[in-house]
Amino acid sequence: MAGYAGITGRVPSEWVAGFGPEYLLKDSLFVIDLKNDLLHVVGPDRKKIREVSISFFHHPNPSMTNLYIPFDDIIVDQLNYKAYISYDINNNWRFIPLNTQTGQTGTEINTPRFNAMNNIRIHGGAIYFTYPEKLYPYYQRVYRMIINNYQNLSE
Repeated sequence: MAGYAGITGRVPSEWVAGFGPEYLLKDSLFVIDLKNDLLHVVGPDRKKIREVSISFFHHPNPSMTNLYIPFDDIIVDQLNYKAYISYDINNNWRFIPLNTQTGQTGTEINTPRFNAMNNIRIHGGAIYFTYPEKLYPYYQRVYRMIINNYQNLSE
C-alpha cells in the first residue's frame, strides 16, 4: 500500500483481504468490500475515515435480462475528483458515476463501440481510449468522448 498519496505502511488486512478494487481519490484510499456491501475510506494516517453502504452491483442491469452489473473496475477522474464504475459487455464499455459520500450511482454513460478498446481513462470530464484501425497498417487511434450531463456526484 505504500505510495498512495502519503499513505505509508500497510492498512489492516481485514480491510483489504478478499475485497474488490481499491482506488485513490484526493488523499484517501477507497476500498470496495463486496462481501459486506461497503466502501471503506482510509485516510493518509491509515485510519478508517468512514464506511459507506453500497449496492450498485446488486441492481439488475436494465440492458441485460436478469443479470447484475458485472463491474470491472473503478476509474477515477483525478482532475475533477470523481469516481466511475466501469464495466464491459461484449466490448461495449459503460460507466456509472459513483457518489463516494453516499454510495449512490448516477446515470449510465455508454461509449461508442470499437473493437479492442484499450487504455481507458477519464480526465477532465472526458473519456479517452485507444482502438486499432481495421485496415493496414493498423494504427492505434485515440478517441475522446465528452461526458454529457456531467454530474457532480463525488466529493
